Amino acid sequence: MESDRSYEHYTNFEARLINNFKALNIALAKLIETGAEMDPYNRQMLRRYVYELLGLLGLQEKGAEGLLEISAKLNIEFEFDQLPPTIPSKLDFQERLLRVVFAGKSVDLPPVPGKPLARGVAALGQYDWGSIQGLEGKYTLDYLYDLAILMVNPDSYEALFPMTDAIAINRNWGITNGPHRGLVLRTLGAKFVTESGMDDWIPVRISK
Repeated sequence: MESDRSYEHYTNFEARLINNFKALNIALAKLIETGAEMDPYNRQMLRRYVYELLGLLGLQEKGAEGLLEISAKLNIEFEFDQLPPTIPSKLDFQERLLRVVFAGKSVDLPPVPGKPLARGVAALGQYDWGSIQGLEGKYTLDYLYDLAILMVNPDSYEALFPMTDAIAINRNWGITNGPHRGLVLRTLGAKFVTESGMDDWIPVRISK
């Protein structure tokens, strides 16, 4: 009997987890698709709701990467009625991603400025890109494209990544925190990052 109660508890817990995840998906989709059209109060309330749902899922410290990990574990995909209008198609994103990965690391890079920007990481960020994989069995392309969707919108990015979890680089442009986000920036490219204004909501710091 004890094992039956434990199983029932697990399935109830899983059901709540799935419901909270679906609610978070809806809230994030609304932020991404219509957040720019909302008045500031309603947008702030929706972002607060996203933060509360992250807490219920135990993801306030993990942000988007933890969210995508939960997505893979539950085998539930994000669903958006409309993608951000600026984001490349998945096929275009894949082609850009392959170019970045196969290009390898660059040499003779310019010095890192005192206040680095996301566009700088998009142009010059360095990492062993081939070592990056999706989480919990999620294909790398699927994982990174989902992450890109969350990154190109200021409301979803700021709701999912606290200021204390900024992308970090060393003095040689090597990424020391946030390599998945760094690879998304490199894949989107400096021109895209600049024109879409991502510098305004994706902070970059220099590692100590």
